[in-house]
Amino acid sequence: MGPRIMSHFRRVEDRVAGPTALGILVPPGRQTFVILRPRALPWDLLLLRDATSTGFREIFRDEAPRAVDAIYRALVGPDSEDRIDRYIRVMAGWLRVTIRGFHFVVCRREPGEAYQPHVFANAAELERAMKDLMAVFCSTTDTVQEIYFNTRHFEK
Repeated sequence: MGPRIMSHFRRVEDRVAGPTALGILVPPGRQTFVILRPRALPWDLLLLRDATSTGFREIFRDEAPRAVDAIYRALVGPDSEDRIDRYIRVMAGWLRVTIRGFHFVVCRREPGEAYQPHVFANAAELERAMKDLMAVFCSTTDTVQEIYFNTRHFEK
């Protein structure tokens, strides 16, 4: 059994969240995406349509509160046993994070650019990214991870 998803999340307001906080974001728009943003890392994680897809799941604005709540509950739930796992395709490497049935793909955060799954250059870069993500989502210590929601506004 792999490391457990950390159940030591502490919810804070987005305006006071620190530099290592994890955000659950929903950009403006009638159809939008759900994004996990580990502030300390150069990536965002976008919700995928399903376990086998690399296409982002678009949601209608009125679906966003339910989706955000379900993802939050999956993160903080006492029985979260899913772990970060690698998802590697021929000629390209992606990192995927699975949290109790929600599948996310790692995308480089590039202001003003459309999200694309990040292609890692080599196995060492892939392993380092996995370790960094595990530090956000999984814990073997009593570290408290701040988590915030940004569903009303979306700033660069």
